[in-house]
Amino acid sequence: MIIAPDEDPEHFRTFEAVFIMVHHGYFEVGTEAFPYTSKLQITMHATRDDPSFGIYGNKMIGCRYCDLSMHGIPKTTTWTKLSETAEIGD
Repeated sequence: MIIAPDEDPEHFRTFEAVFIMVHHGYFEVGTEAFPYTSKLQITMHATRDDPSFGIYGNKMIGCRYCDLSMHGIPKTTTWTKLSETAEIGD
């Protein structure tokens, strides 16, 4: 499966599943040379009681004898190292 970006970088695509299992294949979202430039949200739906896939569990993206590749545009740092402890509410 290849998920290619839309030409519009603001395009928003959703992908919803109970599980994704790739067996002897590939799952690609962008490449290192051509990163995925649109917005993509993968939502997994499952509960603790749903059937599982052995070592993979449930609510999973499983890859068996396959290639799984996800490359997006670089993100800026969204965290910082504090020089002192922050108090509640700071």
